[in-house]
Formats: sequence, C-alpha cells, structure tokens
Amino acid sequence: MKNEAQYELEKRVSIRVNKGNLTLEQGQFQLEVALGLINNRITTVPLSDYQLFETEARFYLP
Repeated sequence: MKNEAQYELEKRVSIRVNKGNLTLEQGQFQLEVALGLINNRITTVPLSDYQLFETEARFYLP
C-alpha cells in the first residue's frame, strides 16, 4: 500500500512540476512531507488481524 501511495504521489508531483504549478524544489518538499506522513503515521495492519470483523463492519456501511 505504501509503495502504491509513493508511486502515485511521485507521479502527481511530477505532473504539477511539469505544468509549472510547482517549482522542482516545491515539488520535492511536498513529496518529502507527504511521504514522511505516510511512513510515520500510517500503520499497515495484516489482513489476518481484521478479517474476522469484516462481515460485521460491512453491516454498518451504507
């Protein structure tokens, strides 16, 4: 999941830099901040830890 997020962020920042919406330095800074949040604030939980609760959780989703 984190690798996919990193790939998407890099792609989007690159597009913004190429369009002139960000300088290369601004793009690098935004990418570093975003990746820092991903690496420090998101915990990947193994499927086995929550799979038992999925059926019940789906009941509460609209």
